[in-house]
Amino acid sequence: ASVEERALKVAPLPVGPPLMTWLQPADVTMRLKPGAGGAPSSFVFDQVQIKLHFKFTDPSYSPPPHVVQAMVDYKNNIDANYDAYALIFPAFAKVKRLARITALVKWLYQEKIPVDMSFLSSYKPKRNVDTPVITPELQYLQY
Repeated sequence: ASVEERALKVAPLPVGPPLMTWLQPADVTMRLKPGAGGAPSSFVFDQVQIKLHFKFTDPSYSPPPHVVQAMVDYKNNIDANYDAYALIFPAFAKVKRLARITALVKWLYQEKIPVDMSFLSSYKPKRNVDTPVITPELQYLQY
């Protein structure tokens, strides 16, 4: 059953969405990959770990313990099985891919490695899209 269904069996939630959830990289590590002769030739991502976070958005709402526990259980399940969910829900795989890209860009910036970005000057996206407030395919995720 979904977290909403389990929580609602015990007590109804207040009207409106008092809860916000989001996915965030927890750990992204890269390492140099040795090439011919043992000298580093490229890098690989050793680990990309994504964690689910949540918070109750209505400051006047004091969640009962069973609602908090349902959310903790949900979070722990997503965290422990993230890669399995990514096989089912493409958005999870996209978040992991974006975490890799972000880590690489941050590393290039921190190490002050010059990168010729002129190829981006003429880039035009295929289409503009607004960032969604919710991700419908994840809204009613069940486990």
